[in-house]
Amino acid sequence: STISGTKNVSILADSVTVTGTGAITSYSISPSLPTGLSLNTTSGIISGTPSVTSSSTNYTVTASGPGGTGTAGVTISVQDTSPSFVYKNASISGTKNVAITPDSVNVTGSGAITSYALSAGSALPTGVSVNSTSGTISGTPTVGFVSTVDTVVATGPGGTGRATVTVSVSDTAPSFVYKNASISGTKNVAISPDSVTVTGTGAISSYALSSGSSLPSGVSVNSTSGTISGTPSVTYSSTVDTVVATGPGGTGRATVTVSVQDTSPSFVYKSSTISGTK
Repeated sequence: STISGTKNVSILADSVTVTGTGAITSYSISPSLPTGLSLNTTSGIISGTPSVTSSSTNYTVTASGPGGTGTAGVTISVQDTSPSFVYKNASISGTKNVAITPDSVNVTGSGAITSYALSAGSALPTGVSVNSTSGTISGTPTVGFVSTVDTVVATGPGGTGRATVTVSVSDTAPSFVYKNASISGTKNVAISPDSVTVTGTGAISSYALSSGSSLPSGVSVNSTSGTISGTPSVTYSSTVDTVVATGPGGTGRATVTVSVQDTSPSFVYKSSTISGTK
């Protein structure tokens, strides 16, 4: 007879079949059963919920009666429970190039866990990984990552358990400055184009003047490159203007001071020579 149990799971009670006519007054077993299992000394039934693992072991049950004793053998093994766990945060929302808050596991079962790994077909953003010993997900994502449900597998003596976590990584907000923080122009004279220097890693899809900012007539911001250029057709008192860069990760701002002075006077006399008589 064989009993194969699982730790913390009640076994199917194993009863006896009396094959002779000799009366039985009691039963005993050797060696001792795994913790949580017991032998009913009156009926001989083995039952219970094992709380420990146990390798396959041969046990001898002895039936005693007025006519003497009889024995029967039973083999019992108890395997570990499958791992059971969840992530403390079921969703991780990260930002590119910013370290995420490490997401650790809560072990919800009693099955021992020896290692953790991403399941086949799951992937984390570049720069983020699962610790094979603790299961913690951590790191600094270096790319954007569309919201994805990933599965982590815990492996132990009792089998495997799975937990899911949703991971997404948004782009970093744009960051930039103008090469020249101040533009001093002259009416009707083309200004030297002022281009941007991108100082961050956030992608930029467009540039525009912020609400409330304006440039002199004839001067504009290139919506693709952010360059300020043109020929001002009016004078313009010194003003701090703000340009907004927009990208997948949000918006970034940079300021530039713009002023336009009037053109120097230019004139001639109709007659460049005057000949007079006293």
